[in-house]
Amino acid sequence: MLFKTFNSEKYRLYRVAINFILIYLTWITLNSCSSSETSKPVKLPIQRVLPEDFGNFIKIVLRNGEVIDCRGTVISTGQAKDSGLIIIVSSIDTVKSAKEEQLKITKKELARVPAKDILEVYIQKTEYSSGSLTVFLVVGIIVVLIIIIAIVVSGANDESPKQSSSGTTSCPYIYSSDGTGFVFDAEPLGGAICEGLSRSDYTKMEKLFADGNSFRILMRNETDEKQFIDELKLKLVRKELGYRITPDAGESFYTYNNTTKPESVKDENGNDITTFFRDGDEVAWQTYMSCDTSFSTPSKRHELNFKFNKPEGARKHYCWSMQERLFGEHK
Repeated sequence: MLFKTFNSEKYRLYRVAINFILIYLTWITLNSCSSSETSKPVKLPIQRVLPEDFGNFIKIVLRNGEVIDCRGTVISTGQAKDSGLIIIVSSIDTVKSAKEEQLKITKKELARVPAKDILEVYIQKTEYSSGSLTVFLVVGIIVVLIIIIAIVVSGANDESPKQSSSGTTSCPYIYSSDGTGFVFDAEPLGGAICEGLSRSDYTKMEKLFADGNSFRILMRNETDEKQFIDELKLKLVRKELGYRITPDAGESFYTYNNTTKPESVKDENGNDITTFFRDGDEVAWQTYMSCDTSFSTPSKRHELNFKFNKPEGARKHYCWSMQERLFGEHK
């Protein structure tokens, strides 16, 4: 009855409009970007980790700076004697028995870590890019059109749908194409929360690979923040194998291959935190907020004391006084 009524001459204009929209949406779907995924490591305190995140652990960073690699492992939880939470890291080995022709699964416990000793957890988050989102958009619009048809046939008044928008944008998350998909590679302009803090920012694109004569980059707004981008461009800096590149506050870039690691690093209480500063990785020292009691003590600041071995023949040295504000600042 519905389609018989809608096929009448009275609704001819609606049929033409709907057919045009469906053809156009089908063309968009067939010619949209190929489905790909964006993959990004996310840092979370252990208190914010959900049960569904257990299968996506990358690594666990302990409060003493040690790192537990969790890739290819199984994460579960347990209870300590003091009723505290314990994170259990295990490996799963599957062996096929030649005689019985059955799979034998062996679970081996690798580490038991009290949650109170964990500084943060790295979790891999994967999302679909715009190519696959287009498909869901088309399906959603088709359902809406069917609902509109029913409303028209029933004689309801035609009202334009209201568009809602939060009006917010955010700091850009930059994903680079590594040949197989988009992986998280940069998050520039951290801490620029007002016009007075605006600046140009250089970020190394360490996971970007050339796709023929071009590069593929995906920029997304993912957090509820306002951000204004005036210019985005790629700058190619050539270097020799084994060298690193560091920009200064201007437009100059420096290459170097000889760095000296600290002999030791201690905080204001004499605790050895050298492990955090051994390598230039993503594991960084930070205040353990859950147990920070500096607000109740006369001292409001942390102190990091670095000790370096003196190179043979060295006659000069550098002194730094560094402060951590909303974003890093040195003088």
